[in-house]
Amino acid sequence: MEKLISIIEKTLVPVANKLSQNKYLNAISGGCMSTLGIIMLGAVFTILTNISWQPYTDLLAKTGLGQLFTGVQNVTTNLLAVYMAFAVGYRGATVFGNKKYTLTSGFLSLFAYMLLIPLDSTTLADSGISFFNTAYLGTKGVFVALLAGLVVSRLLALITEKNIVIKLPDSVPPAISVPFTSIIPAFIAMYAVAAITYGFNLVTGQLIIDWIYDILQTPLLGFSQNPLSIIL
Repeated sequence: MEKLISIIEKTLVPVANKLSQNKYLNAISGGCMSTLGIIMLGAVFTILTNISWQPYTDLLAKTGLGQLFTGVQNVTTNLLAVYMAFAVGYRGATVFGNKKYTLTSGFLSLFAYMLLIPLDSTTLADSGISFFNTAYLGTKGVFVALLAGLVVSRLLALITEKNIVIKLPDSVPPAISVPFTSIIPAFIAMYAVAAITYGFNLVTGQLIIDWIYDILQTPLLGFSQNPLSIIL
């Protein structure tokens, strides 16, 4: 047993240390950890909603607690990708040395993620209503949300490092200057995301969020159920 522990310390620990120093993984881990409260809350209420015991389900139906529990699940687990897009973008700004624009990075990452979601349309009571497909707002869209947060936060950091911003006098308060100086980086970042999304859809005829889910997220979810991955 001691030999096994020694081998693990010599081989895996150095790799783990290097991974922990990687800025991209740092942004992902930090962003995901900041949503831990939402994840745990959603998990608890998902369990409470799905207990299959007839007296318990009757109680939920009579008291209205079932509707309350489902509502909590809908705004936690079923919106997880939304929270992660903002959290990773926010954390990414800190990791990439762009602390001045943390909120801007978070909101732009969320906006970029929304650009990747298909906008469905339906008709209700003879009036057209547009709405987001909520299937992409939960766990199905998590991987894309992480990528959106990473790409936007890194791109925003690169643009601000090049000082491609609106320059205002030093006398202008930060509360006013920061939003104004972020206009050009925000425009460039959002234009790049929109162009990539449109170009990918035009060439492949497939939404980039669906392609990423089929090619990357689904195989990774399958790998996570492998006994070897559990041991690692």
